[in-house]
Amino acid sequence: MKNIKWIFLLVLLQHAGIALAKVPVNIYKPEPAITVAQKNDLALLCKVWGLLKYHHPAVIKGTYNWDEELIKFLPAYSANKGKADRNKILLQWVSKFGAVPKSQPIPDSLLANAKLVPDYTWIRKSKLPAELADLLVSISNYHSPDDQKYVKFLADDDIVIPTFINEEAYPTMTYPAVDYRLLAVFRYWNIIEYWYPYRYLARQKWEDCLTPFIVEAIAAKDELAYARLVQKMAGTIMDSHATVNFKKRDEVTGKWVMPFMVKFIEDKAVINSVDVKSPEVAGLQVGNIVQAIDGVPVEKIVDDKRLYVSASNKAVVLREVARLLNRSSDSTSKITITANDGATRILAVRNSLYKHYAAAPYDFPYQKDSSCFVLPGNVLYVNAGAFKASQVDRVKRELKKVNGLVLDARQYPRTGAGDVISLLQGLLLADKGAMSKFSTAVKGYPGLFRYAKPFIIGEANADHYKGKVAILVNEETQSTSEFLTMAYQLAPRALVVGSTTAGADGNVSYAFPLPGGFMTQITGLGVYYPNGRETQQVGIVPDVKVVQTINGFRNHKDDLLDKAVAVINGK
Repeated sequence: MKNIKWIFLLVLLQHAGIALAKVPVNIYKPEPAITVAQKNDLALLCKVWGLLKYHHPAVIKGTYNWDEELIKFLPAYSANKGKADRNKILLQWVSKFGAVPKSQPIPDSLLANAKLVPDYTWIRKSKLPAELADLLVSISNYHSPDDQKYVKFLADDDIVIPTFINEEAYPTMTYPAVDYRLLAVFRYWNIIEYWYPYRYLARQKWEDCLTPFIVEAIAAKDELAYARLVQKMAGTIMDSHATVNFKKRDEVTGKWVMPFMVKFIEDKAVINSVDVKSPEVAGLQVGNIVQAIDGVPVEKIVDDKRLYVSASNKAVVLREVARLLNRSSDSTSKITITANDGATRILAVRNSLYKHYAAAPYDFPYQKDSSCFVLPGNVLYVNAGAFKASQVDRVKRELKKVNGLVLDARQYPRTGAGDVISLLQGLLLADKGAMSKFSTAVKGYPGLFRYAKPFIIGEANADHYKGKVAILVNEETQSTSEFLTMAYQLAPRALVVGSTTAGADGNVSYAFPLPGGFMTQITGLGVYYPNGRETQQVGIVPDVKVVQTINGFRNHKDDLLDKAVAVINGK
């Protein structure tokens, strides 16, 4: 039996009409109760709406405002009297957008080189009447290679990256009405379904995520609950690129900040920076381990935030939670620490109002401003994050005198990848080599990602450096840094030294909005080793595994760098 309150709510929405899109606040109370039939109906509508959005010629061309069509249709659809009535209503709705030219399924020539194919099996599995199912199948077979109303393709040689355009943010709806919360779910779920190269790596099967998102969207009782839903959706795809930004993010995260920062080392929250300007830091030292905040163990805080953090793997979960751990909703906090002398202390600290994002401090001074220098042990250190093409000649001279080379990839290149590629191709590579291959979107075929031709770098070079090369990586090695590490590995005697990287490789699609003024983004290009081995979530797997230790950090010892020097010198 239908939930009467839910039907009444949607009937009210129907009378409000399109003008509701301009309502700045949620004037309707969400109804948390929802039956299994209602959940299934809404999940089916989400899939049909997304199919038409990216396949139907009239929608692709921009004949219809697709958000408005959903908002207008929801009340009548949700008031159906059962499956037969639902199917009739749905068929009438789909048919009104016009006929679809007869087309063929994805050709075998594309399928033969596919990494990921669209899944339309839900059409038949939904046990829809033949007329409706056949119509949906015919729509799924329509393919247009042009830019769409809501998708623009950035093409470069063999690569196509989808970007999302003409999506309304509805920024005045800080707490959107229930229909717009459903729109947020529909929009996000279908972007991932059709345009995300790693949808098969989501925390759970992507189709199985839809119904829980719908239930949570309906039940969201306030701005915070809705914000949590958006963060959870982004967190579910386990993509470190999939950050979420919104106007009240600081209020959700905590508008106060404690006078210290932390970094997880050996799975412990270690203080790595103290605000010496604050009078409230007596007793706090770099190297202290934070055990609890306001009586809540750090382990529980990590578990509570895990679902809402955009992270490809555990290492990045801890990295991102570390950046939130010192945020608070109160002006004071009680911190339980294990001091450097081993004693447990509870300290009261006064917090300050959060003003702007503060970059994490460098673990070691040379990571901040040193591009290259010779280490004890006669090993050349090059900070790939700060390296400049103008320094290639200096490195070339130094390599003639040293035992080996360390490339530090533990930070994002400040000047892009080009400068380090100059170093690679001119000095380190012996010949041409395939460093990676990509899975790319295909114009006209939503949901299909095919392998592009391998990415080749280098050239024949008899004078290449023939010594050992150690590449330092950790959880800060992300995106371009990971991509460059794959290139460094082509050096004949290269070894990767360190710990799990961020596992977020590939170009980022431009940010797109969700109702309520939220902005998020996704990785738009799949990146793999030439043999097809994954990098997303897995990251760059070290040849020599070593993690920074708390004892080493407290004594200003770079455990990864020390190990790299030892490996180069055969120790």
